[in-house]
Amino acid sequence: MPTIKDVIRKENNLSIKNSPLLGIPYIPLILGIKLGRCILPDLSYKILKSFLGKSAPFKIGEVENMWLAKASRLPITIPIINKQIISYSWGEGPEILLVHGWASRGIQLHPLIAPLLQRGFKVVTFDFPGHGYLQGEGTTFLEFYLTLKEVSSKMHKLHAIVAHSIGCAATQAIAARWTKPLRLILLAPHYHLRAELQEWMDARHMPKALLTHFIKITEKKLGLEFDEFDPRHNATTIKQPVLLIHDRNDKAAKFKSSQILAKLIPNAQLIATEGLGHNKIVSDPAMINEMIKFLTIG
Repeated sequence: MPTIKDVIRKENNLSIKNSPLLGIPYIPLILGIKLGRCILPDLSYKILKSFLGKSAPFKIGEVENMWLAKASRLPITIPIINKQIISYSWGEGPEILLVHGWASRGIQLHPLIAPLLQRGFKVVTFDFPGHGYLQGEGTTFLEFYLTLKEVSSKMHKLHAIVAHSIGCAATQAIAARWTKPLRLILLAPHYHLRAELQEWMDARHMPKALLTHFIKITEKKLGLEFDEFDPRHNATTIKQPVLLIHDRNDKAAKFKSSQILAKLIPNAQLIATEGLGHNKIVSDPAMINEMIKFLTIG
């Protein structure tokens, strides 16, 4: 059975040294597309999500485990996708929701917990489908959105959302449809999610039509349109105060995205960093101070 590696070497003579799909049979991907165009869209969805929607494991250490051990836990069911996640919370008061990105966990944002508790906030986080105890299952951006929508709907004293990476895209989709007062912090956000996903797949030499088909079949499965929730279609309708923090040399999410968002979101400010990359930005002491100042204004 030919693999992606075999097919690409034979037909395109391309190098796929860094591809995470080395050795994965090419035929199941083609079958996924064929089935989706025929009579088994649900099976196609599962096949493609298992290949394209799995994230790398996120390892947690002693500090993260300490906070998780102290947390109050609440199971939350996400009806449309029939998944149950667990939310974790600490303290009482106005609620701050921490939203993680791809291949991460909510507890990655733990450096914010102590300073927020000290200022009288309740801190809440959770793990998206395909992450945390659901690690190993595939997921999609639209499942991110549906999950965040359900979690935020359970919060009646929501003061702010702090989100990272692709979690920012789901957060912007929520905020654009949210009429209540709310503050947003977007750490290393994306702007044109579809284009950036395509670039990611192109860099791994995946078939050009794969993302388009996967998005279409996901839309059909969930009854949602991907582009309607892409950040580039929501930025101008976000009325809440927004703090953007982004490193100029971020390799995972382009700094240009925050520059564009800062111009499009009516009430936004941008802090540019140097040397923090994509992940250190969530724990840098100076940036933690900036976030706390923003969250406690007024």
